[in-house]
Amino acid sequence: MGPRFLKFATVGGVTTFFGIALYALLLLFFQVNLFAAYILVFVASVTLSYALNARFNYQVPWSFGSYARFMSSYGVGFAVGFILITIMKAATVPLSDFWIAMAAIPLRFVVTFLFADRAMAAHAARKT
Repeated sequence: MGPRFLKFATVGGVTTFFGIALYALLLLFFQVNLFAAYILVFVASVTLSYALNARFNYQVPWSFGSYARFMSSYGVGFAVGFILITIMKAATVPLSDFWIAMAAIPLRFVVTFLFADRAMAAHAARKT
C-alpha cells in the first residue's frame, strides 16, 4: 500500500472518529432509529471526507460535480454497510444498535477506499 492509501487512511481515521462520535450522540443520547442514524452519519461523514481529501490528499478545489461523484463512489460502501446492518438486525444479533453500526465500519472502509480513491484521483488528474 502506497502513500495515497496512508493519506486516505488518515482522513478515514478522522472521519471514522467523527462518525463514531455522531453515532454515539444519535443512538445513545437521542435514541434515533439505527437506519436513520446510519443515513445521517453517512451523509455527514462523506461530506467531511470529501472536504478533507480534496484539501489534503488531492489538493483540488471543491466543485459540486466532484462532490457528487465522490458521494456516488461511496454508494457501494453505503450499500454494503446497510446490508450488513439489516442482516444483523434480522438475525437479532445480541448487540446494541451502536455496536451493530460499529461492526459495519471495517468492511465499508475497504470497499469505500477502492471506489472513492478512483473518483478523487480522476478529479485531481483533470486539474492538471
